[in-house]
Order: sequence, then C-alpha cells, then structure tokens
Amino acid sequence: MRSRWLVGWSFVAFVAAGAGCAMDEDYVDDPEDATWLDGKADGASGVNVKATNLDVDLAARTAVATIELEKAGSVALEASGLTIKKVTDSRGNRRYKIADGKLLVSNVLGKLV
Repeated sequence: MRSRWLVGWSFVAFVAAGAGCAMDEDYVDDPEDATWLDGKADGASGVNVKATNLDVDLAARTAVATIELEKAGSVALEASGLTIKKVTDSRGNRRYKIADGKLLVSNVLGKLV
C-alpha cells in the first residue's frame, strides 16, 4: 500500500474531505478574519507549533489532527494536497481559507483541530 498520501500530515493535518466553511453551522466571528483570510498576508505564521496529535484511519484514508500552538495567534500551515473539511479551536468552528497551498486561520485560541 502506498503511503504517499500521508506525506505532509505530520506538519499539517485536518480531516480529509471537502473545502471551505459549511453555511449551516455557527462560526466564530473574529475581527482578524477579514484581513488574515483575504490571502494577502505575508503567509508567515507568527506562532510555533508546540505539539501535534494525529488520528489516522487508513481504511477511510482520513485523518484528524490536533495542533497545539506555543501561544495564541494567526497561522499559515502547509496544506498542499490536503482537502480540509472543518477547522475548530477552543472557541468553536473557525472560518479558514486555503491560499497558495497554505491553510490560513486567524487568532487561534487553544488547540487547533
């Protein structure tokens, strides 16, 4: 079995399935969403990853990652080749954007899932 699809999951990892934010769920409205998610930011995260936990289902070829950051802040994580279904932090469902192969989430508080 080829494990090529796992490449990159140790750095980024979320659930593999559709992209974007579902319209039928409540999302955290963060004042930084408009500026960070417009894709015009420098793309550099000002926050380091402290720890990651990856739960992989090989049969379904899906995974859920929990990323613990050293401090709260906006992140731009490598996500090339991944399809992101949902992003949450300690406040709930988060708006996000994929731009130039990077997952952008503003003002992450707590663990990013």
